[in-house]
Amino acid sequence: MPMNCITKDQQLAVEAKLNMLLGAAEYDRLFMEFQLMELQWGILSVRVKSEHLDEIQNRYWLHIAIVAESVLRRAVRVLNFLSKDYSGSTAH
Repeated sequence: MPMNCITKDQQLAVEAKLNMLLGAAEYDRLFMEFQLMELQWGILSVRVKSEHLDEIQNRYWLHIAIVAESVLRRAVRVLNFLSKDYSGSTAH
């Protein structure tokens, strides 16, 4: 598997840590379709539901970056948020 791909176990570990950090209610409200796509050159691509994209990007980008770094054991310098509903993206 290429080094930039996220494994299922890594995805699950990030989800579990975010759930513990944010609390189950907040996690369930925002992150139910959250998916790590790839980490390449320090850029972590993350797919979220478009209706929650702004809130996740503005409130939780640092939480995601720190948790992902701890699980992936690689530096996350930028998050690239992708909407689950269309192919557009925004970098943070």
